[in-house]
Amino acid sequence: MNKFLNSFKVSFSKGIFIGLLDVLFRILIAFVWVIIVRLLCSFVWEAITLPQLTGQRLWWISYSILAFVIVSVLGYVAVIDRE
Repeated sequence: MNKFLNSFKVSFSKGIFIGLLDVLFRILIAFVWVIIVRLLCSFVWEAITLPQLTGQRLWWISYSILAFVIVSVLGYVAVIDRE
């Protein structure tokens, strides 16, 4: 939590306009992350509930998990780990 607050202090140390733009960017990235995670959850839900081949089901579940990890790492870098 302390690292998160320090990253906001660094943003606003460059000026109020740059700080506000940085906060808007973080909100936008968080919103995009939520949309992508919701889409990936729907992929997993459909892979579990729809009657398909087991290979396809496992492929969609593993694809969604891998995409979730990648999107979460990129979201972390864009939202929290900024200096």
